[in-house]
Amino acid sequence: MLRSRMSRSCCLAALLACAPCALSAQASADSADALSDNTWHPSARIGSLAVGVPQQLSGSLLFGFERYWGAGTRRFTQMWYLRVEPGLAASKAAVGVGAWQFADQGGGGTLQAAVLRTYGSPWSANTNQTYWGVEARAFVWLVGPYVGYYQPVDANSTKNAFVSVGIAVGF
Repeated sequence: MLRSRMSRSCCLAALLACAPCALSAQASADSADALSDNTWHPSARIGSLAVGVPQQLSGSLLFGFERYWGAGTRRFTQMWYLRVEPGLAASKAAVGVGAWQFADQGGGGTLQAAVLRTYGSPWSANTNQTYWGVEARAFVWLVGPYVGYYQPVDANSTKNAFVSVGIAVGF
C-alpha cells in the first residue's frame, strides 16, 4: 500500500517537475507566427487534466513534433506525440496524432494507441494489470470527452477488457 502511494507520488512529482519546461516550449510555439511555414518542429506541451475510467484523476504531458499552417485566426496545428499520463489509479503511455484550430469555436481531436498499467483502486478495471488499447479525444475550447477500448496484454488472462471514458481539459 505504501509502495503504491509512493509510486503515484513520484509520478505526479515528475509530471510537475516537467511542467515548467512544457509551459515554456508551448508559450514560445504559440507566440511564433514565423512557425507557420508548414515544417515540423520539436514540441513539449502540457497535455490535459482528466477525470475518467480507470485512472480517476490524471494529468499528462505531450512530447513530439508539430507543424503549423495558416495565419491569424485560421492557424492550424498538427502534432505527432508521445503522451505520458500518470493518474491516481493507473498510468498511461501513448503515441498518437492530433490536430486542432483555435478560430471560431476552436477545437480538434486526437487519436492514440496506449499502454495502461493499473494500481490502487481503478474504476471499472482490475488492479495491477497491464492493458493496451486505442483512445480518441475531441475538444472544443480545450474541454471535451474521450473514449477508448483496452484489453489485457496477457493473452491468457481471465481479466476482462474495458471501455475507458472521461472528460479532459487540455489537448
